[in-house]
Order: sequence, then structure tokens, then C-alpha cells
Amino acid sequence: MQKIHVSDPVKIRQKAEEMLTTSPSLTDHSLSLELSKQLDKNEGDTLRLIHELEVHQIELELVNEELLLAKDHAEVAAQKYKEIFDFALSSHFTLSRAGEIIDLNTFGAQMLDKESSKLINSRFVFFLSENTRPDFYFFLNKIFAGEVREFCEVTIAIESNEPRHVQITGIIARNTNHCL
Repeated sequence: MQKIHVSDPVKIRQKAEEMLTTSPSLTDHSLSLELSKQLDKNEGDTLRLIHELEVHQIELELVNEELLLAKDHAEVAAQKYKEIFDFALSSHFTLSRAGEIIDLNTFGAQMLDKESSKLINSRFVFFLSENTRPDFYFFLNKIFAGEVREFCEVTIAIESNEPRHVQITGIIARNTNHCL
């Protein structure tokens, strides 16, 4: 099938007209415009209307096919991004303005010594040492105040592990209620 861009209605219309006139299964059901010229005005108008409806139906089918194809491409791209995100060799978090974990990758879950599903909607600050929490809140406020990359050093303090000093880099996301 020839690729038609949804944004080009003229080409869609041309392709639909072509399909209607060249496809035996479609032309069997449509009445010829030649016949409409021989009939009185009301019947001719009715036949033209039927023709327009048939062309419009084909146009919609073509657009639907292209949208389904675009959806498939988007799903493949999203899956590739998710795999890259999940298996990156550094921790990645998406945080809300309040510091809640919206999303994280596998390495981030390992760093916090919990399963990803148990970390979603939990507060990132709870994994930090008491003395670095104010620094983290200051860092978070700076991120949401501007569109520049910010840096912060904090200590991850988890009962099961030795405290770890980490540097956090963050920036506001496209969804301005989240940061990365």
C-alpha cells in the first residue's frame, strides 16, 4: 500500500477516488457518475451523494490505517526508550514537586534496596540522611523555579546498607509538575 500522510487530505482524496474506481468490489456497490447524468436531477444528486459518502468512507479507512501504523511505531519507540531507561547504568528518577517518586529505573530501585513497584509514590527524601534532607529540598525548589540543570550532593541512608554519598543532577521535565 502506498503511504499517505494524514496531513495531506488532497492525496487521501485522490487515493480514495482511485480506489473507488479501480476496485471491482467497490465499484460493484457504487453507481456510475455516467448513469447519474442520465437520471433526473434528484436521482443524480442522490447518486453523487452516495459517491461522496463512499469516497469519504475510503478516506477514513486510509487515515485509520495510517494512524494504526503510527501507533505501532510509537509503541515500538516507547518500548525501546523504556528498555534503555530501565537498564541504564545510573539511577534515574522522575519526581513530583513534593519529591514523590513517579517513575524510576532498575538501577534506582537497586540503589534504594527496594522493588520498583514499592517505591512508586513514596517520598525520595525518606531515603536520605537527616542532615542532607534540607539540601535536597533546596535542590528540588531550585529545579522547579527554573529550567536549568541543578546539582546536589546527598547521602542515601538505608538501614540495610552503609550510607552512600551521591551527586544528584536534575532538571524540570516537559510536564512541569515533574523533574528528572
